[in-house]
Amino acid sequence: MPVLPKIIPGPLHATNRGAIDWAYGLVAYGCHSYVVIVSPASLEVAQTLDGHSAYVSCVKWTKMSHGGLPGREPVLASGDKAGSILIWNICDASVMNTLRVEHCGVDQLQWHPENSDMLVSIHHPAASQQASIILWNAKEGNQVWKVNLPEVQYSLSLVFSPFDLSTLAFASHPGAIYFIYDFNLQTPPAKVDQKYRVAGTKHPESKGKKSLEERHPDLLQMMFSPHTLNLVYVLSPREISIFDIYLNKPIGVFGIDSQKEDFQAMLLCKDHPDILLCLHVDGSVSVWNRKTGLYDYELSCWADVLQFSRKSQKKNAAICSLINGPVNELRLTAVSIDGAVWVWDYDEFVTPIIERTTLTGAVKRQRGRLSVAGMVPSLACPATSVVISPFHTGLAALTTRGSVLQIVDVERSRIQHEFSVWSHKEKITPINGVVWLDPNQVMVFGSEPMDLKRDSKKFINKVAILNIMSGVGKDIRPTQPELTSIRGIKVSHSRQYFLILFKDGHLEVWQTATLSIIKTMKIESQVNCAEWIPNKPAFPVGPQPLRRTTSSSSLFHDEEIQSLPESFLLSLASEAVPLDLVTRNTGNGWRCFSVTPDTVKPTALPLDLGQTQPTCMAMKDHFIATADSSGFLHMWNTETTESKSVQTHQGTSHQVITRIQFLPTGNSQYILVSFSAGILGIWDLETGSRVALSSYLSQRNLSAMDISWLGGCPIAVASDNSIRVLDKLITTTNNRVQLDALDQTLLTVYLQPPQRAALIHTMLAHLTPDCVFGEKRTFLHRFVDEDVLNELERAPDLLSRCLITAKYFEAVHELRFWSLTNFAIHRLEKLNRVKASTPVEESHEPVEALTPARSRRTADVPLNGFYELLSNAPQLIDREYERSAIHGKRLAKDAPEDQYKKLANFNILLGKRHEAADLLLSSLGNKEINYQALLKACIVAGSLGTDSFVSTVQMVATNFISRGNVTEGIELLCIINKASDACKYLLSVHKWTDAVWLANLRLDTADSAEVLLSWVSFLATSGQIMKALEVLVCLGEFHHVLQLLVHQKSWETAALFARCCSEHNLLVPTTTEISTRPSHTATNITPLPELLRLVYLNYSQYLSSGTSLESASVWYSEHSVKSSSS
Repeated sequence: MPVLPKIIPGPLHATNRGAIDWAYGLVAYGCHSYVVIVSPASLEVAQTLDGHSAYVSCVKWTKMSHGGLPGREPVLASGDKAGSILIWNICDASVMNTLRVEHCGVDQLQWHPENSDMLVSIHHPAASQQASIILWNAKEGNQVWKVNLPEVQYSLSLVFSPFDLSTLAFASHPGAIYFIYDFNLQTPPAKVDQKYRVAGTKHPESKGKKSLEERHPDLLQMMFSPHTLNLVYVLSPREISIFDIYLNKPIGVFGIDSQKEDFQAMLLCKDHPDILLCLHVDGSVSVWNRKTGLYDYELSCWADVLQFSRKSQKKNAAICSLINGPVNELRLTAVSIDGAVWVWDYDEFVTPIIERTTLTGAVKRQRGRLSVAGMVPSLACPATSVVISPFHTGLAALTTRGSVLQIVDVERSRIQHEFSVWSHKEKITPINGVVWLDPNQVMVFGSEPMDLKRDSKKFINKVAILNIMSGVGKDIRPTQPELTSIRGIKVSHSRQYFLILFKDGHLEVWQTATLSIIKTMKIESQVNCAEWIPNKPAFPVGPQPLRRTTSSSSLFHDEEIQSLPESFLLSLASEAVPLDLVTRNTGNGWRCFSVTPDTVKPTALPLDLGQTQPTCMAMKDHFIATADSSGFLHMWNTETTESKSVQTHQGTSHQVITRIQFLPTGNSQYILVSFSAGILGIWDLETGSRVALSSYLSQRNLSAMDISWLGGCPIAVASDNSIRVLDKLITTTNNRVQLDALDQTLLTVYLQPPQRAALIHTMLAHLTPDCVFGEKRTFLHRFVDEDVLNELERAPDLLSRCLITAKYFEAVHELRFWSLTNFAIHRLEKLNRVKASTPVEESHEPVEALTPARSRRTADVPLNGFYELLSNAPQLIDREYERSAIHGKRLAKDAPEDQYKKLANFNILLGKRHEAADLLLSSLGNKEINYQALLKACIVAGSLGTDSFVSTVQMVATNFISRGNVTEGIELLCIINKASDACKYLLSVHKWTDAVWLANLRLDTADSAEVLLSWVSFLATSGQIMKALEVLVCLGEFHHVLQLLVHQKSWETAALFARCCSEHNLLVPTTTEISTRPSHTATNITPLPELLRLVYLNYSQYLSSGTSLESASVWYSEHSVKSSSS
């Protein structure tokens, strides 16, 4: 398999903190100036995206469109500190569009939840510009609108309200929270409201004194509650506050004790409303559980997950970013500063663990357990060199100053082995270089001063041979103090000898088989460079299997190998002669020596190499190449004695040639050249022409620490400690996802071509124990995990298979749709059973009141909390009563009058009139009399005993609304039990969320359904299709659901939905009353038989042409005929 361009990621930059997102079964995070895509399931690096010239500050996946079918490849937006936003097609690593605001770095990105083409960004201020919030059309690449934010310094969060997409909030440094209440996709908002300013928290200066610049900001993050309307969570370094933005007051505050480290980030879970996850600055993770009846949390689990191994070299690496899964929210992915990706699982049902605190002796009970599920290691840093194995395909050895040696599978972007060679508690010896001895063994070398504090002139030099299969290492040189350090090691092409070069100019010649010194050569002058002259290698070069060996030199005892002559070439800085050798043919600074197992003696130069003073040298076959400080490349042919010089035109004081290397494969004389200013080039020395010259690294403010070749592609260790495999023109590291290099059964299907992903989706939905796929079943086994296939075969019905398929695809919208469908179907089935068991004469309400749209109050099936506006009335009433009670308990006697009034108004909307009257009277106190509050209190008191005020209050309320005081008018209508009129007024002024919330609380079933259907009309016409479908499903209006799916041409979802409803005998034509309501489409609703015929026919055609599922296609084709004849 050919090696294609890519990046092997290394450690992160501080700017990358928080730049992480999870969707499509993939985690994307920023790493220096590129983006890394990781699969948490297979624990592999799936893709890297390289296009930014500055540090990446944020990444965001597009929201999945509804329909279930992966109709297009995943799209990602990434922003950097230079003001650029790149829109990526991650499958082929191509930039679809570039959005740019010059010199204004990107702080936050957020895709519109219902429109995957619209992107919101916040840019921090530059020297001559203000901070701004911008709406982009990412598909067209243009700016829709822009609003300046003069008071904002740095944005920390950007979130849409999960209940109302016209509400957008963001937090800024040092502690302000801003709201936009009229967000839309056409015109800029009228204003940006600053609603809160978070005061500084008093947290102790723990673990060392910090300057003002080093302290954490007062506000770190804000999030909307996914379960309760109008609640916002605000994270500070030492506490978490929960604000009720309707009442403008906190409803709960909790924090950590002084022994714990500061908060860094928090995560809320939609499916687990009582769980809160927090990341701390020391890398630990805490899990908090909500107390019953309170908006307060208690610590249930604290896990220092990075300390799981005492021997781990990564245990002290701080966590930069944390994210939880969109489907399995208790699975976490974190990225540490060293670039390692951690996957953790939280199990909330583990037996409690009892802990005793060390200070007070108090006993605490922990619930749940957080455990490491896997890790994707990264390149160690700081890197010093990389050497490609001549024995294996795509295997490289990477050395670091931290005494870590890594064996990297570059083809698969994996760290195969990692060894800590000379790491001790007292001192760490850096590894300066590595060479391959055979397929199983490498030789490493390093040097360290004896005493750094005293600027010692003595060094400890170390050389070791390491078996990469067993991990056993052996030092081969005594570690005694020396006056010079090791400069490098050169191994002969037959691997039977090697040179150890020192910085003072002397060198040692060693025999590999015996690991003994043949000769120590003292040279008066500095050695510019040294290379072994190529001959026929004694060991096969190319792919070799890794073998376990016990002896470090067992591969070098072959007598035939030992008899091979070897020669090496030295370039000296001056006309120096070895003191203990007699030389001949001095060659103007060039020396050649012949080596046998017993002797090292001078020999004639292979040809006249001139008077050049090379900075580096390379050899291949019978070619010798050198580079000098003036930018010239020189090549000699030892067979023909021909020579050639090539001017690179890059030789300046700032661009010195630092390294050169021949392309090791083939017969070409391509040579890779690295310049000190980050310039890379390729020259063909045979023709003297330049093949490529690139400023790829310098454009990113990078330089090459080392260079090499891999499968015909240049490879460089960049100064950001990443390994970059470039294309042959040295212009990019981007390439299409290499699926063959990944475990496709665990990898997300979204990386497959769209047609294949759609085929897998369709086949999974139709996978039953009695179906016969033949070759297609074998096809599924190539891409889908066996456990998923078994679960699908055990599924009792089509609806269960749809849920499993949506979960496997991690399609959030699709999973919500089928979850609500499952909820609605089971609720209606339970209702029908109740109707069947209830005698007609005992029924207290007409039969039509139990139709699907009117069943929400009578059913007691619970619905997940994040469907707040779709919950049945008892659930919603219980939550809001609890919220009101908590506010009442927390209301201080000296609280501002405004807080009393707001809580009273909230109780009026809930129908708690006694509590409202008490609060309104309490708000007066000893302050100046508020006649409006007093009048309202009298009206409330009068409404408790008589209806005489109803007409007057209704007239006053209407007058209030007509004058723009909508809130006051709505409250008066609720006092006199005219909530139905209140909802109509709210609908007329487009306060949809408030109208639906009030309808669920105060209206009967029929009137509530009318409000919800009006909401559906607005949602569908404004493009919020998914929300409209959810409401219709919860109402049980399956006929309308089908109509909307057909309008969207979501044929697969429509066909599967119709079949699910038919299996449960719940697909009936809509009633006349509902069909006369405002429709969600421009045309009247299609009769159900015609709608079914259209759905089944189109889906049958898709199955026969796109999937070749003949049996399923025939079934839908036959039922389309039956539907039209019914």
